[in-house]
Amino acid sequence: MRLPFTPARTLSARPQKLLERYIEQPFPTAEQALLCCFGMDLAGERSYKQLQVALLGAGFTGPLIRHLITASPIVFRAARNSYHLRGFED
Repeated sequence: MRLPFTPARTLSARPQKLLERYIEQPFPTAEQALLCCFGMDLAGERSYKQLQVALLGAGFTGPLIRHLITASPIVFRAARNSYHLRGFED
């Protein structure tokens, strides 16, 4: 049994590098997407899944989402799988 021949990808068909893709798209930023996830309930709590869906909707993908949530300066982990917005400090 012979397998069908599949041609190799050409240079023009190569996927764009991850960093280059995000440099070209200044909006929405991760902080804006996370803030919009909380909506008007700024004192509320959101699950990891809710934050992940908000970042996916903003166009972020893969392991970058996990990094953005854990390293974000505007949210903090209050309990397991529970995140809150940080308060403003003058």
